[in-house]
Amino acid sequence: MHEEATLRDLRRTIDEIADRNGAARIVALSIRLGALSHFSVESFRTGWERVALGSAAEGARLHVRLSDDWADPAAQGVVLETVEVAAPAEPTATVGFKSERPVSAQGAASREGHTPCV
Repeated sequence: MHEEATLRDLRRTIDEIADRNGAARIVALSIRLGALSHFSVESFRTGWERVALGSAAEGARLHVRLSDDWADPAAQGVVLETVEVAAPAEPTATVGFKSERPVSAQGAASREGHTPCV
């Protein structure tokens, strides 16, 4: 199932962000669903709650929006826009990422081309 693989890749990417930032937990995530991603906001939330179990992102606030732009280069994917982390030494810190490439079942594209936008 493509959606399940996409969710697992997203979790892997978020876990890496948490590790790089020494985050004790993920506080919030901002996600953009492509118009052709095969996700609804509700199906994404349901799938994410299952995939995030046991991770630093379990229980994080989700800000999910569904794009209606079918011509967007990321229309078939899921784009991780921002990650808010709680680091051990600080209450919270926001780490943002913008990517022209969606999180994909292949995984590699989800980690290339990210530019910090804090």
